[in-house]
Amino acid sequence: DRGEVNAIASAGNYLYLIRANAGKEFWRFSKGSGQWAPLTDLYADFAGNTTIIYPGSGTDIYYAGSRFTFYKYSTVTGTSQALAKLPAFGRGAAFLYNVSANTITLIPGENKTNAFIYSVSKNAWSMPADIGWTSYGGGMLALNDNETVFYREGAASTGYASAAIYRYSLSTKTLTSLPSMPSTLGAGARMTSDGKNNLFMTRGDGYADFWKCSVANNQTQALNSTNGSFSAGHSVCYKNNFVYAIKGGNSTALWRYRVNTDTWENLTQMYPTAALPAGVSYGARLVAGSSNDPYIYCIRGANGPGIFRYNTNTSGAGMNTWENLTQ
Repeated sequence: DRGEVNAIASAGNYLYLIRANAGKEFWRFSKGSGQWAPLTDLYADFAGNTTIIYPGSGTDIYYAGSRFTFYKYSTVTGTSQALAKLPAFGRGAAFLYNVSANTITLIPGENKTNAFIYSVSKNAWSMPADIGWTSYGGGMLALNDNETVFYREGAASTGYASAAIYRYSLSTKTLTSLPSMPSTLGAGARMTSDGKNNLFMTRGDGYADFWKCSVANNQTQALNSTNGSFSAGHSVCYKNNFVYAIKGGNSTALWRYRVNTDTWENLTQMYPTAALPAGVSYGARLVAGSSNDPYIYCIRGANGPGIFRYNTNTSGAGMNTWENLTQ
């Protein structure tokens, strides 16, 4: 569906997928058998701003329904439980699970200025901070330390474009303004991280700009740009010292950024099997598998049904090849 409405989470040996604005379509994909199975115990239709949140371990998944409803889904029993209703949120909302505190942070996006925290043990939302601005399209990304979150302000509904980036502490609930990014963001900007030292960012649709934010000094610097501009539906993910990128705009191109050498490679030109099985557009996403999973996974988005996985191995059978998981 159009408009960033697909949500996906990787949990253990499975991928979980919501197709929003489409009733109650919720599926599970087994990485072992390569088979899809529908999940039916859902309480509410999914809205365009839905999300799936997986804590990184355990058997529960959290998801947002329509009208700001909020649920916990057990992967063991296959049943959903209604939780405390979400605060109102709009486009660009970002969710983050904090493992050590057992909480979920929500920055609610467009036309909202307050951040909220959900306590899993208390089943309640609280308002810890007034972030002072409203935006969408920027995004939030967490490190693996259960403490540090980075947030890019993005563009506002008034047409104002921002180069602002912030660092948020989950323990102290404080927001710190960092030195500005090299340029203002455009629509569709994306982020990924190595989980510890650096964030990697695109500027947005229509730009080839690619940036890195250092965790150690809070500085964002321009890296080598891609050979072509990103388009609507582009996405990035980090895996094993590379950043993988799909171009978007109905393209089948797959690019790879080498962190150690600050260089881009067009994998589609290097390996014919690296071309996506079909073009990707609005709502497309890349998700990296776990550390022992050699694949990255792609939701096709608005252009039609399709979930693909790409073998990132540098040797052996199936390397640099996409599989269509929906055939």
